Amino acid sequence: MPETSEPESSVEELMSRMREGAARRRIDDSLSENRREPTQTTGLIDDGTGNAQFARFASSTTVTHEPLVLQPDFEPRADDSYHARDLLKYHDRDFVRNAYRAILKRQPDAAGFKQFIEGLRAGQLNKIDVLAQLHRSPEGEAKNVRVDGLRYPSLLRSLYRLPVAGYLAQLIVGLLRLPTLLRSQQQLESYLIAQQQLIADHFNDAHARLAIATEALASAQQRQQLAHDELSNRLTAARQNLDTNLAALSSHVEAIFTQLNRDTDARFAELTQHSDFRFTQLGGHIEARFAETSAGLQQQKEAQHNRLESLASDLKDETEHIMEKHQETRAELALQARRISMLLEDARGQLRDAPDNAQLQTLAGEDAHTHDALYISLEDKLRGSRAAIIERLKVYLPLLEAAQIGSEAMPMLDIGCGRGEWLEILKAEGLNAIGVDTNRIAVAQCRERGFDAREMDALTYLRSLPSESIGAVTGFHIVEHLPFDVLMKLLDECVRVIKPGGAVVFETPNPQNVLVGSCNFYFDPTHRHPLPSPMLKFLVESRGFARVEVMNLHPSTAEPVKGEGELVKRFNQLFYGAMDYAVIGWKARA
Repeated sequence: MPETSEPESSVEELMSRMREGAARRRIDDSLSENRREPTQTTGLIDDGTGNAQFARFASSTTVTHEPLVLQPDFEPRADDSYHARDLLKYHDRDFVRNAYRAILKRQPDAAGFKQFIEGLRAGQLNKIDVLAQLHRSPEGEAKNVRVDGLRYPSLLRSLYRLPVAGYLAQLIVGLLRLPTLLRSQQQLESYLIAQQQLIADHFNDAHARLAIATEALASAQQRQQLAHDELSNRLTAARQNLDTNLAALSSHVEAIFTQLNRDTDARFAELTQHSDFRFTQLGGHIEARFAETSAGLQQQKEAQHNRLESLASDLKDETEHIMEKHQETRAELALQARRISMLLEDARGQLRDAPDNAQLQTLAGEDAHTHDALYISLEDKLRGSRAAIIERLKVYLPLLEAAQIGSEAMPMLDIGCGRGEWLEILKAEGLNAIGVDTNRIAVAQCRERGFDAREMDALTYLRSLPSESIGAVTGFHIVEHLPFDVLMKLLDECVRVIKPGGAVVFETPNPQNVLVGSCNFYFDPTHRHPLPSPMLKFLVESRGFARVEVMNLHPSTAEPVKGEGELVKRFNQLFYGAMDYAVIGWKARA
């Protein structure tokens, strides 16, 4: 994925340049003091920015500054588990060294280090490329270090290498981020250049003032020499007076020099102190701006990374949905082809002789599968995703495992197996199970997934089984499809085929939830009528099952009404309570 570039001049480099300039000026000042005498200078030089105080006192000095640590120390983890951002926060040589230490658990070799550094600096590689190459290398696979957050960025980098799509993707991402990166870079560089220019202007100004003071001192010395020559010519006539005047003049000049030295030392000390303060203040401001910019860039990088992961997940879900629709379409086409073939065969037979009852029954049976594909699509749209249904059905596993149901001696039968979510759970747990359903497309999908599924009516299949041959019969959202007399016959056959100690599990919509009973139940046009839990429990008990219990399931995910009191509690129970329930009954042991 795209990376943000670091500023070319770091805070440490800026401070180093300041210290070098101050050192050069101190050497120049020392040489100048040997060629001139001190004189008092006045006047202020404004730098044009309005900061007269800084222009007056800014002069060279050495700033004691602690080294700036731009990148934290890297500590390898004992559990060999990292996230990509643990390594992406390092840069250049530190990044390559830490990547080797984390993934390959060693220092980089010279060839590999040179290759990655040159690739990073030339822009041919980015950090994700380096991490992916190390992690996928034979040595990286042998070390078996876990790096989370690397897979999707690596895939995106692979997309960039595609001839056309990669270039377009890289161009779009780069263009989206380019204005922000350029603006931040230009602001930081402009600020640093302005500060450097301000200091350079002041230093030049100080040197100019020193040159003026030097010239004034030389002029004063010249005038003193002329006066001295004139006094020397008049020495014979007024030696006594001249000696007195010379003594007074010497004392006065010495006082002037002393005062000039004191004023110069005081001014230099003042300028040194103020310069230290300004340099410290400037360094802190630069560090704060640099940290703020880095934090903003990191947040943008993480936001883009999270968005890409979300898009990848959505794309995967949509692809799976399209594949399921494709399989349904193929199955529907196969069914249509089968119907057309049967009709043609029957038509040929009718030309020779009249159709018999078997042929008529076959033709009539084909009408029952007319809406198989439509019903599968309806379930995909309204019932929920396959992953969600699997998660819901796992609630029954502890009951079956406790009774040791699902072994070869206690196999299970799932009537109305549909898309096979329950069969998938049982197979993953190593339990023996058979599914039956009248929907040909559903049965075909189950078989494609490797499940044992039969295309047959549930009651017909139960009647074909020997007595006490099944460990459990399960039916999820099947009993609400059956007429009452068929439901009773189904329960009777379950009592007959289930072994002692076995169980029946029937899950159905809960009409005690007002929204389910009045609306959601009728999303499925093949539903006959809701079955309240007390009635279904009574029917199961009436056929001879013991320890029959009702398990309320799947409360509404909508936010209930807020408030206190019995009325609010009752309202939430009726409108936001369990949306399904299951009746579980056990066949008594002999």
